[in-house]
Amino acid sequence: MEKEKRLVCGLVSRLMDYPGEDIVDWAAGIDQTVKGIPNGPKERLLDFLSYLEKTPLVALQEEYTRTFDHNPSLCLNLTFHKWGDDKKRSFALVELIKTYRDAGYEVSGVELPDYLPMVLEFISVCPEDAIFPLYEEYGDHLVLMASRLRVMQSPYAKLFEVLDSAWRR
Repeated sequence: MEKEKRLVCGLVSRLMDYPGEDIVDWAAGIDQTVKGIPNGPKERLLDFLSYLEKTPLVALQEEYTRTFDHNPSLCLNLTFHKWGDDKKRSFALVELIKTYRDAGYEVSGVELPDYLPMVLEFISVCPEDAIFPLYEEYGDHLVLMASRLRVMQSPYAKLFEVLDSAWRR
């Protein structure tokens, strides 16, 4: 995978996480990194960064919760879109953990391994052969989520557009 695509996945993984003071501070310092990205994704990232800068933290958190936590069709846990609460989902989560471990990636934090920001962080550093199976398994769900976010006119649609344009290059 090209270095630029990995960079985009790493940036979007941080920007798509629940907004806290740390992410707002971090986002304020990445302008130079973003300026090195090609024009399509760059403009969308800069638009999203502008949204982060201009919006009070509480409003960012409310928007995030309303968008991703209260809307099952936009759940950031990717296996949920395929299996819901079926027990087969557990097997998919175990397989994902195995994929991470086989690549030398340690799962940390309180999120499940299918949490989109974690998957994107993994993609930004993982071996090439681990990427395609993930995209094959969950790519269609990302396209549907992007479409729903655009219809809602959510600022998070920009991040999905960034991912889409990076993958198509």
